[in-house]
Amino acid sequence: MKSEWNKQQGKTFTAVLTGLLMLALAASIYWMMPEESTETASNNNASAEVVPENSFAIENVRIFDGEQVHQKQTVLVTDGLITEVLENLQVPEGIESIDGSGKTLLPGLIDAHVHTFEMAQQDALRFGVTTAIDLFSDHNLLAGNRTLREQIGQQDQADVYSAGTLITAPGGHGTQFGMTIPTLSNAADADEFVAARQAEGSDFIKVVYENGSEYNGNIPTLDQQTLKAVIDAAKTRGMLTIVHVSTLEFAKHALQVGADGLAHMFSDSPADQELIELAQQNNAFIVATLAVQASISGQSQIDRWMELPEVAGRLSQMQQNNLSNAFFSIQSGALNNAQQSLASLHAAGVRILAGSDAPNPGTAHGIGLHQELWWLTEAGLTPLQALQAATAHTADVFGLTDRGRIAKGLRADLLLVEGNPLTDIDATLNTVRVWKDGFPVNRELVSLPDEVPTEVLAGITAGMLSDFEGPAADVVETRWQVTTDSMLGGQSSAEIEQHSDTQQQANQYLHISGEVKTGSMFPWAGVSTFVSDQPMAPADAGSIQHLRFRARGMPGEYQLMVFSGSQNNAMPAIQPITLSTDWQQYEFELAAIAGVDLSLLRGFAWTAGNGHSRFEFDLDDVELQ
Repeated sequence: MKSEWNKQQGKTFTAVLTGLLMLALAASIYWMMPEESTETASNNNASAEVVPENSFAIENVRIFDGEQVHQKQTVLVTDGLITEVLENLQVPEGIESIDGSGKTLLPGLIDAHVHTFEMAQQDALRFGVTTAIDLFSDHNLLAGNRTLREQIGQQDQADVYSAGTLITAPGGHGTQFGMTIPTLSNAADADEFVAARQAEGSDFIKVVYENGSEYNGNIPTLDQQTLKAVIDAAKTRGMLTIVHVSTLEFAKHALQVGADGLAHMFSDSPADQELIELAQQNNAFIVATLAVQASISGQSQIDRWMELPEVAGRLSQMQQNNLSNAFFSIQSGALNNAQQSLASLHAAGVRILAGSDAPNPGTAHGIGLHQELWWLTEAGLTPLQALQAATAHTADVFGLTDRGRIAKGLRADLLLVEGNPLTDIDATLNTVRVWKDGFPVNRELVSLPDEVPTEVLAGITAGMLSDFEGPAADVVETRWQVTTDSMLGGQSSAEIEQHSDTQQQANQYLHISGEVKTGSMFPWAGVSTFVSDQPMAPADAGSIQHLRFRARGMPGEYQLMVFSGSQNNAMPAIQPITLSTDWQQYEFELAAIAGVDLSLLRGFAWTAGNGHSRFEFDLDDVELQ
């Protein structure tokens, strides 16, 4: 049985879905539109030769090259690569030239700790985070990630290097997030287990060494012998090993058996001399994740980030939701302990990397790394050192030889900002331009006309939502719609049809069938409906007590999702349901389902998820009482 800590962590991580399912049901999505250039001018008369869009120059600009600062430089980009960086450079005829006066050019930022899915990486790129180090996601995404990052081409998302499937004990941290993953029970199987991760395409190995004690929990974890066996197996294969820890004791254990790095700054107590010496001996790195420690401590200062004029209007709904979320329990000393540890470790020469751990509560993809840079400076790093931790130093640790610096021959992943982040770290948010592979990134959010409605409709009364009788066009093609993970780039599919009972031709019901595929972080497929004629419009259902329906299907566990509450609290309440091949009557007290707000009821979904491939189920007589 999972501990309460593990259950709560599962709920916390599931906040990644905040708004996504609602957006999918309402067919509301954002995309990036072409951005008008207001600060560019042609340097010379246009050449008759067509110049590639990912070729340009930036003149008279301050450069932070990943390590040092250089004044009044010119950078030339040709076909997506940096070809020259000189103080006095004659820009070739026909090349677009950008005046960099008063501005600073930085390498595209690298977030050293995230958990990714496609839309999140669009959010990251808009904020100048051109590369992400993913420390746990669906291994089915690895091949696509590799293809994108190995090509020079126009794209709308950050590149991803990933650990894929993390390594954890049965029932351990990482098993509670709705993904079916293999687990490791003993040291004897470690070599085979690591080999399987490498075969899946993992770029490095992420190991969980966590018993939940820092969060008042008690969950299974690997023993130190098994941890050592995993690290040894990874080293044999030339793979970096990063270990998730929360406590000083476990951090020491991980370093004692050869961990290359720690995925978090432990927060139960400050680093002692033994820990510092172990880190030095291992030449280890530590991803600080101070923004998350601030959130855990109840000190995330979200208002600061939401109200910065440089941020206003740039946050997607998903970013706003994640920034507004909070951890289920507060560890008041976590941030202070982590900051003290960072200061002493950095002073001792231990390499600190900048990672947001997005999308944990209080942080979000893209903006989260800017939060982390600010927290690093609050902990005592200079802006220069913080920026090194988000560019060259992370590239060096993870062997990313084509990025993380501004130098001849490297990719033109670049961030141009107004002002000087070397004296004011918040200037990283004063974005003028972002380039990915030399192509300008479209950074603007556009709201669609069919965005999620917010006006509360009149109260709804008890009655039948649908008994699926009558013409199919009236039943299936109005309120009842397919819902799948395609919103997240997934490949799951579903179909809905009106069927008649072979025994009672007069009785009709809804038949839902499809396939759940694991190519998305959160795979699902099924059917959805709304409580009003306007998709996802909230209605007052205060007089409603129960939802009743009949269902049958391929045996297994499915999900009833209840959508309610404000747009900013859009994560559905989830009620597991178990189906069998025979019709059964189901009745749920809606107010008793955690997270349901009957004053703003929006809709329902019945879905298959992890644990299914092909699925079929039938639904009938859906009624509010």
